[in-house]
Amino acid sequence: MATLEEARRAKNVVLSLLEHHEAVNGVGVAPVEDGFAVKVNLSEAADDLALPTSIEGVPVVWEIVGEIEKR
Repeated sequence: MATLEEARRAKNVVLSLLEHHEAVNGVGVAPVEDGFAVKVNLSEAADDLALPTSIEGVPVVWEIVGEIEKR
């Protein structure tokens, strides 16, 4: 179980690893059943992207959400 503070620290690690990848359109912290996780939103599948399942003991979840457009 990861605390909110642990998830926030892990989010910063994920951001530094993935911030320049074109398929990543969002990184945040999300509640999960036993604590918190880092959530990565992708615009499309990214076969060239190494997708970790956890960072520093904090789960990392991935979701393809499509393109995000400004309203």
